[in-house]
Amino acid sequence: MLFSKNRSDEKNLTDKIDLDDELSKSFYYIHKTMEKKYLTPKRYLTLLETYRQVYLTKQQMTSKRQQHLKSGVSKLSEARKVVDDLKRNAEVKQKELAIKQHEADDALKQITKSMAVSTIRKFPDSVSVRSKSYPMGSNEKSTIVENSKRVLYYEILLSVIGCRITKNRNGTTCCKS
Repeated sequence: MLFSKNRSDEKNLTDKIDLDDELSKSFYYIHKTMEKKYLTPKRYLTLLETYRQVYLTKQQMTSKRQQHLKSGVSKLSEARKVVDDLKRNAEVKQKELAIKQHEADDALKQITKSMAVSTIRKFPDSVSVRSKSYPMGSNEKSTIVENSKRVLYYEILLSVIGCRITKNRNGTTCCKS
């Protein structure tokens, strides 16, 4: 304390406040409004010292809060940068995923086609039995054969899908057709 008899708090001795003329006049006016018996220089100095203590306390609180807010803003800025980087990476990965998914879909179509063709080659009687059971002309028979091939293709596809679903549910190996 600057004006107290006990000067143990040396840190506060170095803290000084710059008072402008208007503020000084305000202190003097406040001091003059007191009763005559309290109008002593010591009371005036006590008023100034009290103001100084309150001012420094509020200034420290404000600076701490300001520092806290600055660190919060810097953390938010860093988080925004990280989020932007993650967004960019996610967009790139999403494009790569779309390409890989398209390739996987094409590969699955190729595999199912080849499985259907090999099944038809292995069991040509199953297709011809279906086509022979109808007494029709050659165009109608070829249409029926094509339809039978499609049906067989979808049956194989459904059995593969069904096996995969069963495998995923039970953790067992794929069933054989």
